[in-house]
Amino acid sequence: MEISCSVSERISDNGYTGSWYVCPSRAGLAVEYNILMCDIANTHISTGTDLIQCVLAPDGDYIVDLLRRKFENKTNINATELRISWGKLVMIKVSTFIWRANMGKIPSVIELSRWGMMLSSTYCSPCISGEESCDHLLIKCPYATEVRNLIFQWCNINSPQLETVRDLIQFAATWGRNVKKKERLTAICYGLVWCLWKARNDRIFKILFSVPSRIVENINSLVFL
Repeated sequence: MEISCSVSERISDNGYTGSWYVCPSRAGLAVEYNILMCDIANTHISTGTDLIQCVLAPDGDYIVDLLRRKFENKTNINATELRISWGKLVMIKVSTFIWRANMGKIPSVIELSRWGMMLSSTYCSPCISGEESCDHLLIKCPYATEVRNLIFQWCNINSPQLETVRDLIQFAATWGRNVKKKERLTAICYGLVWCLWKARNDRIFKILFSVPSRIVENINSLVFL
């Protein structure tokens, strides 16, 4: 439907005025035209200040945490599930990625194939010994395991046996009794997962392969900042 001016200029208090380049009924748009006219007729513009309120909060103020909890409830996450640390030591983009990885909702090859994307292979790019699921890529892959062992060696901590991203988050959240040391270890573990993901993307999109020691240096720099 092509018009020579805005709709508001074609509508007056008495209804439609003006002319169309193409008659809606002749163009097969009679139904859409009638719906448009009804919507315009039922629209009333009032004076005053617009007010936007969040239905998730009793006072109407929007809080990110409320939306996150709403999302977790919709995705059937049990209330006893481990909560992600949103401390100030970790950049918000890293914490958000960890939150998604904990639920397995990152665009790994397996997830992309489930979403209907046609891929040449579903195998993990560094090891080619398993399919690239979230937990395999970030935890169980021999490449990820070597990086993790180097990181825990740097922290002077015995490397635990892990199977999932949640295991790593749980380990960091429950390790030791010193609150500050626990926060720093959490930041290191989050940085570990984030840098492994970035290294994976560099391999795929930039054809850049980094040895484990290089990834460890990236993690050290990220955590230091």
